[in-house]
Amino acid sequence: MLLVTAVEPSAQNLAAGRTLYVDKCSGCHNLHMPAEHTPEEWKGYVAYMTSEAKITPEEAQAISRYLAATSARGRGMASSGNAGAGGR
Repeated sequence: MLLVTAVEPSAQNLAAGRTLYVDKCSGCHNLHMPAEHTPEEWKGYVAYMTSEAKITPEEAQAISRYLAATSARGRGMASSGNAGAGGR
């Protein structure tokens, strides 16, 4: 049996995701606090905004990882560490 454990994103990766979130998203609208939405909701929002905001898949993944991890922490949930930019 293969056991897969969640890995916390590094502080450096989260900082990069936060920087992208601020730089790429605040130009068009007010930023939301990560805890305003669940990690799953963030994945959907980021997936939708990827084409709207003209961000690369790698940027979307970093932003999604940051938002999902900080949302989970703000809600007292364990972070999955692998929050991709999947659709809703």
